[in-house]
Amino acid sequence: MSLLKGIPPQFIPGSPYSPDIQLSETDEQPTDTISKISWGSTSSRDPIFATSNWDSHIRIYQVNVPDRTMTQKTSFSTGSPSLCVNWHPEMTRVFAGCAPNLVKEFDVETGKEIVIGRHKAPIKDVYWLSSTQTLCSISSDKTVKFWDVRQSDH
Repeated sequence: MSLLKGIPPQFIPGSPYSPDIQLSETDEQPTDTISKISWGSTSSRDPIFATSNWDSHIRIYQVNVPDRTMTQKTSFSTGSPSLCVNWHPEMTRVFAGCAPNLVKEFDVETGKEIVIGRHKAPIKDVYWLSSTQTLCSISSDKTVKFWDVRQSDH
């Protein structure tokens, strides 16, 4: 099954075209629409990315560029549709906007979930602001909120 079309050409040595990338047959397949993809940066030459999905999961994949395959590294159940996802720069956490209007954090290693906050309407996107070490979320409720994720009582 091809899940990823249009991988940036710089990830494909010697190819200016966008090939199909194949998901391993043993990996869990999404059962509904992928709502967003967020590329991460690692020291590995094989890119890593996270997806938010309408099937109530966040999935993390690693692309094997030479083989043109990808492997699901982990998956988190969000309990409700996940609308957006973005990485923390250390690549140890992902942030997501989930129904019903929740901003969540997931630890990539442990799977621990923390509810950071909420909006009054669906969350459109989440962004990590390195300069202020805060998470920003935007919502259909016409608000932009900033979250200090270092606080223990989110």
